[in-house]
Amino acid sequence: MLPIQERIKRRRSFIFANANHYECDIYQDKDELYWSTPPDWFEPGNFQQAQKLFRTFKSTFILSYIYGLSLSFFYPDDLIPLISTGKSKSVAHLFQRYLKTIDYISIWFELNPFDKQSKAYRTLSTIRQMHSKVSQKLNKNQTSRLIWMNQYRMYHGQFPFVGLFVIYPEQLGFNILTPEEIHCIFHFWRTIGYCIGIDDQFNLCSGTDQEIIEICQQIFQQELLPTLTTLRQQPTNDDDNPNLSITNTARLMSKGLFQALGILEPFINYNIMMRYACKFVWKKIPTPAI
Repeated sequence: MLPIQERIKRRRSFIFANANHYECDIYQDKDELYWSTPPDWFEPGNFQQAQKLFRTFKSTFILSYIYGLSLSFFYPDDLIPLISTGKSKSVAHLFQRYLKTIDYISIWFELNPFDKQSKAYRTLSTIRQMHSKVSQKLNKNQTSRLIWMNQYRMYHGQFPFVGLFVIYPEQLGFNILTPEEIHCIFHFWRTIGYCIGIDDQFNLCSGTDQEIIEICQQIFQQELLPTLTTLRQQPTNDDDNPNLSITNTARLMSKGLFQALGILEPFINYNIMMRYACKFVWKKIPTPAI
């Protein structure tokens, strides 16, 4: 068997080569019976255990997500769909958008996503419809074969939910979780990914626990951190430089995100949290774009 690093490298190459050609909701033609039926691999006990963990460590999970989300803003292909909706153009819009996102996450960690009468089922259906509308908007008048809001974007979009939590468990307060509990968290997000239309072959949280940890580490080290470094090295006096525009927009969105959510929790402060994160997340980058 190949070493895990090589296996995951090949899996990432497969996802990159294939996932771009599929719509964000690969099961968009399925009926209610499909969405209310768990996949064969679903483990109710593990899913429910993850829900219990969220109730205990809710603030820690949300903090990890906010860090991951602010990092993803600096990845151009993740940023463009967010901007296109018009729901991130001000602090007020960011507050409304991500307060609703956190509310949705809390609902998923409370209720059964396969129960057609539950708010979890309804919010997941809303998410699929929203993604579909954004995809249609971005793909309208598209002359290339590129599909916006494709399965690759969905796979990449899972990183903020689990990426930093598995890479920096001690720094983010997850070091007390057992391997079994971490497995339950992975299973939870694999299930949610399924529920929003991610094919299992492209699901970030499918595979063994070690494979999920490795793929998160590779995404972080080989995609996100190099992006931050590249953007930071762009000349600041080049008004026509698209990367500079991305950097400025991403930084403003990141600051706006912290400012918006800081209304709820005073400790969510951009300067404080970035100063703390730089000690471990960006310790290998002298001057990251963020």
